[in-house]
Amino acid sequence: DISFCPNLINLIYERGGDVGLTTASTSLKTFKKSFLGTISLKMGNKDSIEEMRKGYYGGRTEIFRMYAKDDNYSWYDVKSLYPSVMADNEFPISTPRLSRFPKKDCYIDTIGITKAKVEAPKKIYIPLLPYRGNKLYFPIGKFEGYWDNSLLAEAKELGYKIEPSKTYDFKTDNIFKEYVATFYKLKNDSKSKSASYVLAKHLLNNLYGKFAQHQESSMIVKTVSEKELNEIKDNIEEIIDPDYNMYRVKSESKGNHFIPQISVHVTALAMLKLFRTLKEIHDKDYKVFYCDTDSIATDYNDLKCGSKLG
Repeated sequence: DISFCPNLINLIYERGGDVGLTTASTSLKTFKKSFLGTISLKMGNKDSIEEMRKGYYGGRTEIFRMYAKDDNYSWYDVKSLYPSVMADNEFPISTPRLSRFPKKDCYIDTIGITKAKVEAPKKIYIPLLPYRGNKLYFPIGKFEGYWDNSLLAEAKELGYKIEPSKTYDFKTDNIFKEYVATFYKLKNDSKSKSASYVLAKHLLNNLYGKFAQHQESSMIVKTVSEKELNEIKDNIEEIIDPDYNMYRVKSESKGNHFIPQISVHVTALAMLKLFRTLKEIHDKDYKVFYCDTDSIATDYNDLKCGSKLG
């Protein structure tokens, strides 16, 4: 609703924030201006950024059973899953340090991203490690990929065989605790769908993904002279309209926020939190019917519930 805009902008400035062109950029500006303090977040080089982004996976959406009786299942939802793991954990802040000859247990008790060959146990009912094909899978058998160390450490406990081939590690700090506490309180204190509620919800949910933004993108350009055309010709991806000299060209976003290791760690911790609940249900001999990122449908009716974050 466009009528929200003046109220949202005022609310952002009242809380010491700053306004960007999108909700994600507004989240980042607000976080850096009022919550990061003296900490300076460090980027890697272009190659390491692209490589670490391979460990960035979306939410887990999966059907385990196709049928449940109407009166015999419960639906659980984790309260603000991503903000909850952001508030409770430390995240990378330093320039990534690459090891091309890592120790076998390099992923244990460290925050980092590791490339590894893995083999999942054949009899595991709910596999843990994601694999990106034409969609997101959670396979058994042998496969290779990049994963956050928290997922690999848990996988080891589950009986996965893991052979690391390279790893990135970092210095860390709990950088999001105050940010999440501030806007989670604002959300809880606001009426649903009010300007302050909408603001808080977007600021909580849009920050972490901004760090995984691609540096390379594209833009549409209209040229008015042969000189301008020559300047862009090596970067032309598509001719949009030859009659009006309009082209889609490669462009590179500027900024110092391309830190995908932060996004990787957020989504991995969220995935791990969901997985542990799925495993808890299965280990009690109850059925899991379905999960979707932060929610579960099951015939288990005794999961611990509450109104607190996470």
